[in-house]
Amino acid sequence: MTLHRIHDGGVFDDATTDERRTRVYVRSGELGLATRADVTLMEALSEQQPPQRLHVVGPSGAGKTSLILRVVVDLVRRQLAEKFVSPGPDGKLDETSVENLYHNGVRVLGELDVDLVVAMHPRFETVDRVTEVIERLAMPRIDVPELPADADDPALARILERRMQRDGVDAALETVIDRAAVEELQVLYHERDRDLRSVLKLAHGAAAHALGRGSDRIEARDIRAVVAGTPQ
Repeated sequence: MTLHRIHDGGVFDDATTDERRTRVYVRSGELGLATRADVTLMEALSEQQPPQRLHVVGPSGAGKTSLILRVVVDLVRRQLAEKFVSPGPDGKLDETSVENLYHNGVRVLGELDVDLVVAMHPRFETVDRVTEVIERLAMPRIDVPELPADADDPALARILERRMQRDGVDAALETVIDRAAVEELQVLYHERDRDLRSVLKLAHGAAAHALGRGSDRIEARDIRAVVAGTPQ
């Protein structure tokens, strides 16, 4: 069954590598987002005078690292010099670790004659050493846009579809997950501080729940059951 393959292959789950996240990354323009973080980053690295100091900011799972790696791949394809990329905190580090990273890592790297792009979770912006280094290096901020709250055309559906396509799952999204379930996930995304990673983990758990009750299609009740911690 298709849903078995999706679950066993972790197609919807975000517990994966940066390489795969880059492969399944959906650009802002494809999601209908007005703010094009990928375009802004590309223009800064390819058109402005080097070295650039750039700060990519967004919540967990927003695609900060994937955005940076995707742009670097595009730059290499254009036969431009490869840029130095430093993926930053992913939201799981504590404030002390982040302070050390910025003071002993970003600050020193910022003194080298190379472009520097740092990804960071917004909750660390007020950490003293982080603020100090950002101001010292005069790092412009590029915000990774959040998914729109349009339930009639959920952007999350396009993210799930891309994952299926990249993993070779030849099936329409609606055959494995009900539209109401996608809308439920989109609502949870906004309720959970735009944490896409946790929402994708819910989708993965919902696949297991649906299979456990003998279904090959995720429904909204499977999402709610996973949130509530209800067994099949």
